[in-house]
Amino acid sequence: MDVSAVWMKFHKDLHRFLSKQVRNKQDADDILQDIFIKIHKHSNQLKVEESLKAWVFKIVKNAMVDHYRREGKQATPQVVFDNFSDQAHQITFNEEAGQCLKPMLENLPERYRSALFLTEFQGITQKELTQHLGRSLSGAKSRVQRGREKLKTLLLACCHFELDRLGNILEYEKRGKDCQYCKKC
Repeated sequence: MDVSAVWMKFHKDLHRFLSKQVRNKQDADDILQDIFIKIHKHSNQLKVEESLKAWVFKIVKNAMVDHYRREGKQATPQVVFDNFSDQAHQITFNEEAGQCLKPMLENLPERYRSALFLTEFQGITQKELTQHLGRSLSGAKSRVQRGREKLKTLLLACCHFELDRLGNILEYEKRGKDCQYCKKC
């Protein structure tokens, strides 16, 4: 396993997560260093059927438990794992994919773009959208639904997504070299 590739893939997200979990930047840096030392030392233990991400999560979980023990705090491994999964992993992939949505949204026809912008980003209800558009409730719902479908088509043409049961993005991979919308994926 190429530890430098693992570093490139995970270090920013891990550091962001660790910085939210510990008191200061130095502690976050120390824990991150410990994590990658363990990854380097134990890289031969990664099982074929086990994903790299799950394996790294185990190491992070154990490093956080060790940190809390040294600090004299009680933290169960599951709490640490849930925090990492929720705060760093799920949100990061959703946010990254979300960055692709803005340019995609801007390329939708105006009627769909404004309906999606108002309901998804401004937080107005579809019932409130009817007043804004001067349309019936079914017409407003239809416009939002069509806009979502058009946006989904653009997104899926650009990237392949693996989702969890709640719709959070677990993994994504760029389909082609020249996605005009996503610079990060």
